[in-house]
Amino acid sequence: MEHVIPKLMEQGFAGEYPHFRRVLGDRIELLGFVQHQYGGAFNVEVSVIFPQRPKEQSNHHLQGFEPPEKATVFSARKRFRLKGMFDGWFYYTDVYKSTRVLANKQVYETFEPVSEQRKRSFLPGPNQVLVQQADDALFEKIADEVNKQLADAYAWLKQHNTPARLRKAK
Repeated sequence: MEHVIPKLMEQGFAGEYPHFRRVLGDRIELLGFVQHQYGGAFNVEVSVIFPQRPKEQSNHHLQGFEPPEKATVFSARKRFRLKGMFDGWFYYTDVYKSTRVLANKQVYETFEPVSEQRKRSFLPGPNQVLVQQADDALFEKIADEVNKQLADAYAWLKQHNTPARLRKAK
């Protein structure tokens, strides 16, 4: 995170890991790091709320229960998620890919993270290939990818800078 958080601060975000926000006029832009429920991975989501608007236009589903200055990306209805490197997540462990061809000839890929602890006893299956190895360079590689994709997040925030534009978001 030491390669990502300073760049967020340069863009005007304030806060501390995992929740950041920046106030721009009538809106608050939110950015949050989401930890995978089993560990070993994270994702980044952004959103925007309009605290001065009525609840149905604010994108803040906790409006009235949570003050805007306490809002996090999880408080927002519509969000944008960065596209992690595997299964939508940024894994900081070894990752193995399994490929299967289904009956209809579609190729189905799954990714399995293998933690440092599990690595000692893990034996890859015959159709599993190591696609990412956790080493000293991995954290910098992930930080570079997150920083690159933050440009998409900033574009999404700019595109959805009014309640009317946000309502049209998918």
